[in-house]
Amino acid sequence: NIAYVYQDGDDNVSEQVQQGEDNRAYVYQKGYGNVAEQWQSGVGNWTGVYQLGDRNVALTQQLGTGNWAGIYQVGNANTAKIQQSGDNFSAFITQVGNNNSAVIVQGKK
Repeated sequence: NIAYVYQDGDDNVSEQVQQGEDNRAYVYQKGYGNVAEQWQSGVGNWTGVYQLGDRNVALTQQLGTGNWAGIYQVGNANTAKIQQSGDNFSAFITQVGNNNSAVIVQGKK
């Protein structure tokens, strides 16, 4: 399965929920005050969030094995959090700007 959301503007909200194997979820948001939320459970899933602008929030939660998550934000006062539970996962957060917050939590289920 592939889910792709593109939003251009302010105060947008995107939510993606996927279960199973080899799912892909991508969000692109350009603007201010946007929120991207992603939830995946299963094996071999990928998520990606790309946000341009200020005061954006990206939240990714994955449960399972072999999952990958990435968040890339350009702007100020952005918040990013990735939470993964299971085995053999990867996560990265890249932020360019000022007053940003990034958290990655990884653990066994």
